[in-house]
Amino acid sequence: MKPDRRIVCATDFSPNARSAADVAQAIALRLRVTLVLVHVTDEFHAFGEGTKDFRLALQKAKRRLRNEAKRVRRRGGKVVEVLLHGRVAELALGDFIADSPPLLVVVSSVSKTAFDRWTLGSTSEHIAQHAPVPTLVVRAPDRMLAWARQERRLNVVVAMDFSLSSDAALALVRTLRKVGSCAVTVAHINWPPNAGKWAPGERLPLTSNPPRVRRLSLRELRRK
Repeated sequence: MKPDRRIVCATDFSPNARSAADVAQAIALRLRVTLVLVHVTDEFHAFGEGTKDFRLALQKAKRRLRNEAKRVRRRGGKVVEVLLHGRVAELALGDFIADSPPLLVVVSSVSKTAFDRWTLGSTSEHIAQHAPVPTLVVRAPDRMLAWARQERRLNVVVAMDFSLSSDAALALVRTLRKVGSCAVTVAHINWPPNAGKWAPGERLPLTSNPPRVRRLSLRELRRK
């Protein structure tokens, strides 16, 4: 399935989530795509649907999401809001992403100062591991914003093992370079017993690469 021309950013309105939304907006603006702000409310069915408390909680969440979208929208670009409810945050967001995969998902990283739900590792890590599209976990928002605004270069390291996943990582780098300047390093850690295709019949040492293996593996890295 071809990804939609949009970026999805999850928010719980915490300071870390607001910073992640700023980064997502800056990237969306550079790529000229829509930013979708998503919030999950009443995750554990704390309020019965149709009750007064449920309606009040939903109204409050809608108001906060609308205000956050308005704040982000001031910087430009198209921003839309999506309110989900009734499931654990990472599951609800995962289903939403799977139904219509975006170009990129943006979430905030672990907080060291407060118990902010969206900044807990369990949520961001779950999305990063299970989302069918690339996930950016924002850990240094100031640096990411400076890069997206073309004020600094982004240093990118791609761990390459010649798999389809590695090819997907390189494809993401092509997208990142459309946002701003990138210095890209492609790295491969070779386990000699797995390098037999480059030196058939040879008994390869475990502590170093023979010249032929090194030469051919570097050639393959450059080709990628």
